[in-house]
Amino acid sequence: MIGSWGHIKGIFYKILFQFQISPQGSDGVSLTKGNEGYRLAINVKLKGSVIADQNASIVKAMVATVSSKPSLVYEAIYDSFTSDVTHGINENNYVAIGDCKLMVNVSNGIVTYYILENIK
Repeated sequence: MIGSWGHIKGIFYKILFQFQISPQGSDGVSLTKGNEGYRLAINVKLKGSVIADQNASIVKAMVATVSSKPSLVYEAIYDSFTSDVTHGINENNYVAIGDCKLMVNVSNGIVTYYILENIK
């Protein structure tokens, strides 16, 4: 979740929202913030059709909200999701990509990337 603070008549409030996008014909793509980073869950095609290209654009936009180097992180996620090029991303250990660390889990047809942001 990503939050935004607001102010009305002396009262401060915080609006929390979560990306939840379900492209046509898919179970969707979601980005959620947890205690120790983000979870990017993908259960759609990212390659091979106009809708798949739209899904890939959604993933790219979501990655841009997490990383200051979104092209590097997105490329690693896209490659590992659509090909045998993993960039070292695996299910056992985090791997540094750009300014993030990534790990992946595959379960019930859903590929979930765990993203730790702003590493040095």
